[in-house]
Amino acid sequence: GMSSLQSLVSILLEDNNFYGTIDNLFNPLVQLNVTTVTISDNQFTGTLPDNVFLLPHLSTFVAVNNCFNSKLTEVICRSTKLIALALDGMASADVCRLKLLPGISNSYLSENTVESTIPLCLFTLPQLN
Repeated sequence: GMSSLQSLVSILLEDNNFYGTIDNLFNPLVQLNVTTVTISDNQFTGTLPDNVFLLPHLSTFVAVNNCFNSKLTEVICRSTKLIALALDGMASADVCRLKLLPGISNSYLSENTVESTIPLCLFTLPQLN
């Protein structure tokens, strides 16, 4: 799978309607060159794996509009090379929304299944402004 690709530099999976978990997508012992991960606008579920934040050269991580339900852990602060981090709407993909009025596409509640505080160490990452 993708976690065994040693020469991989960018993982760009945005806007594909992919679904399921991404638990086994990242391997920091093998994917030594990955700098960019964008997985926005899909239907990924489950937890945001800590392994992504252990990728040694990760500088950009974007996971907007999915169906994640995990807390942010302190492991995120191990990404000392992060310069861009976007996690808004982690549980707001279309399939995660509760429809208020069937037939009217703009009437929905976006369930907030991500109950978490922001790890304070995130504010001390050297390159993340």
